[in-house]
Amino acid sequence: GALAGGSVGLYLDKQAKELEKVAETKRTENGILVNMKNDILFDVGSADLKAEAVNQLTQVGDIIAKYADDRVRIEGHTDSTGSNQSNQDLSVRRANAVKTILVGRGVQEAQITALGLGETKPIAENDSADGRGKNRRVEVHIDVPNPS
Repeated sequence: GALAGGSVGLYLDKQAKELEKVAETKRTENGILVNMKNDILFDVGSADLKAEAVNQLTQVGDIIAKYADDRVRIEGHTDSTGSNQSNQDLSVRRANAVKTILVGRGVQEAQITALGLGETKPIAENDSADGRGKNRRVEVHIDVPNPS
């Protein structure tokens, strides 16, 4: 198990280094977190990807597509403006917009789970424009199944 765990770590380290060149990337205990800032991705209240976002996600997708063992969880998040239901719906549409780009770049649909978490997991206070901007984000979590 230790040897396999070490090779999984090297696999994720290699991938994280590639992803760092194109997006804000952090190696976590369980994998890799790629944080896609919403001011780059979408206009406020929209799930339509901006051109700059499509370019960045295309590069991210090209990298992930090379790693067939990846499990990818896309989480859409919103700030607290608007109703809970509208934020939930918006976060789902944003996660699916990112998923569509990744699948279009060759990431297998079976590798990806897209979730909308609405306003339930803020990373900043929602009482300032800056804080709300930080909460409007899409996170791409990458891990690999544990070898048996």
